Amino acid sequence: MAHHYYGNVTHRDLPKHHETQKEEWARHVGSVFRCLAIPELAALILLQVAADAPGAPPNPAIRTWCAFGLRCCLEFKQTNTWGPSVTSFLTVVGRLLQKWELLAEKHFIDHSGKLSKCEIVALLKERAVRKEMSYEEYEFEYLPKFRDHAMALVSSGKCANVMAAYKYLAHHK
Repeated sequence: MAHHYYGNVTHRDLPKHHETQKEEWARHVGSVFRCLAIPELAALILLQVAADAPGAPPNPAIRTWCAFGLRCCLEFKQTNTWGPSVTSFLTVVGRLLQKWELLAEKHFIDHSGKLSKCEIVALLKERAVRKEMSYEEYEFEYLPKFRDHAMALVSSGKCANVMAAYKYLAHHK
């Protein structure tokens, strides 16, 4: 996620930048994964959350089929052809969708070195369903008041200008 917060870091400098961030990731137990693309991770987590939801269909074939569709779309986008490599992916996805433990064991990187597999699974489950606010709260309560909050920070002298206040609000509650 360096490209979001550190736009000046190039791909050549990324390994060095990662080294500077490991202490921060350890302190906050950052959600860092290996050997998974972001769309694959997102699909796996969303499908697992849906599978864990009350009243979810018990058939894992439905989840596997959805993941298969995602993988086919990603593969087609990259190669412009429908490749045969999806079979092995289905096996892995089928296992991952049935067990948070595999996601914790094989893909999650614990930079703190202090978490057990059970604690990582609990952390992943909690983070997967955590919601800062509902869409309605965001759209009709937070956004309309956002400029007012920024102006109040400028008026109180906490921020020098509105742009600084927006940046402040993006990182503080």
